[in-house]
Amino acid sequence: MSLSRHIQTTIIPEIKGLSPSELKLMVLETGNAWFESHGENIELIYHNLRQLNLVSSTELIENIKTNILLHYYEKLLPLILTPQEFAAFIDENIDLSSCNAIIGEVKKSGRGMLLAIAHLGAVELIGPSIARHNMPLNVVLKFSTAELSRSAHDQAENFLKSGLFSPIKFIELGKPQTNGALDMAAALRRSEALLAVFDEATPYNIPVTLFNKTFNGGSGLDKLIMYTRSSTAVFTAFMVRCGNGRYKLVLDEIDSSGKLAVQRLYDSLATILADHLEQWYFLHEELPLIETSIS
Repeated sequence: MSLSRHIQTTIIPEIKGLSPSELKLMVLETGNAWFESHGENIELIYHNLRQLNLVSSTELIENIKTNILLHYYEKLLPLILTPQEFAAFIDENIDLSSCNAIIGEVKKSGRGMLLAIAHLGAVELIGPSIARHNMPLNVVLKFSTAELSRSAHDQAENFLKSGLFSPIKFIELGKPQTNGALDMAAALRRSEALLAVFDEATPYNIPVTLFNKTFNGGSGLDKLIMYTRSSTAVFTAFMVRCGNGRYKLVLDEIDSSGKLAVQRLYDSLATILADHLEQWYFLHEELPLIETSIS
């Protein structure tokens, strides 16, 4: 059983009535027990670091494990908080100071806002934080089960009814009677925000470089950027964990001109990884490397 499914099946039935601190402790204890019985997953992290020519250590591996588990804590957090409590959590714990003016300027310009995200940090908190700025938000994703889809839609509806969050819509890839690419472009043309992963494995990936290695990346965003660039501001968005339960949202505007827009997303990711490698939870998955090095 995967770590994700193990945490969901173990913790969700016990989640009612937990405080955030109790939820965090339960996720860390459950996840660390899973890692102890799945040594092959630890070896995969070591293997990935070696492939990227990065120096590993016991301390780094432990930090990577902890940050992987914190991802699930943040994913489950909205399930134990009311919309009012979740809004207060965002306002009290997430530093949005460098982003407020950026979001305001994009809204004033009438452009759409493409927020390209990676498997890094507290990515689950980016969407709700943007929605706190009265910016209609569209999230591109693929739910693993119909039950999870229904739960997410119900949660978004409750957020909206609270008056504390702007509308959050889901563009569900692969869902019958939907067209992901057209829906994504339409959201940007409506001058809304679009949250989409750029380092996911998809059939639409193209070669990019990171750590002087060639990866399959982009998740098809090169085509979306090309078709909407005249009316869209493109950013990478990273929610960095700062310690003591605090976070900082970092928005980096990307030059969307030419054919290198997707590569610029990875250049932005490289800048963040220079200081926060342990928060790249992609390291416990198979990396989409094309070749081991660039000649």
